Amino acid sequence: MYIVVLQGADATQRLKTWARDNRQQVAVDGNRMRLYEQNSLVTFQMTWRGDWSAVAIWDVWNRRHIHL
Repeated sequence: MYIVVLQGADATQRLKTWARDNRQQVAVDGNRMRLYEQNSLVTFQMTWRGDWSAVAIWDVWNRRHIHL
């Protein structure tokens, strides 16, 4: 599982829009989005068009940040 944290005033809406547009099964809670599989993470990395400096990704299983 991965947790994507997005900074910004419209973070929740942008994450929900991304999940809907990319047909991913994720859970969005405020400015955090839980990705349940690596395929969703790869899709996020390939399709995210926002500012990468506002994104932090936490790998829950390996307990580390993923730096892009």
